[in-house]
Amino acid sequence: APSHRADAWRFVLRMVAGVLVGWAGYDMTGSSPGDADGARRWYTLTRALALAGVAVAFFGLAEMANVQPVTAWLAGFKAAPTRVGDLLRLSSTLAYATIAAMALELTAPLVIAWALTAKRVPARVIMGAALDASLLALTFTLTRSGNAALLVAFVLAAAVAWRWARWAAIALLASGFLLIAIAAAYFLDNPLLSLRI
Repeated sequence: APSHRADAWRFVLRMVAGVLVGWAGYDMTGSSPGDADGARRWYTLTRALALAGVAVAFFGLAEMANVQPVTAWLAGFKAAPTRVGDLLRLSSTLAYATIAAMALELTAPLVIAWALTAKRVPARVIMGAALDASLLALTFTLTRSGNAALLVAFVLAAAVAWRWARWAAIALLASGFLLIAIAAAYFLDNPLLSLRI
């Protein structure tokens, strides 16, 4: 329809961009699993995805803190802020809070992996803080399914890791407990949020 032509073009361009990003990701990772260059590309790609999730978290936390330059810039990414009643839901650089939750829940395990495999202590500390920010941001999206899905992912990953790397399984379970603690604190601070559950 002529009245929605611009929206239709934006949608088509987003789909094309998604296909191109997928193609670029496939190309970056190489074709042979044993290939050392392919492994290096996998690390680069997963770290880039982890950093993208951390960026979503930090911009979202600035949005929740009402940092004016950031909120003014983020307004260009969405038609309107996502709300539950009077409460703002974190949506960061994405159009809607649920989409932000999906980005955060998909990248949080990559942040944990980076924190666990970093060789230097400062990198582990930085990635641990980034994980905390991601879990806090996920809670602020007020997306029930996002929080539940990440908890299930942590438990399943911990069950798989328990046999080979108990320290990784413990870190995953601790991250799950941290997510529960953050959500509980936020919901206790805002009793009306119990209606959201």
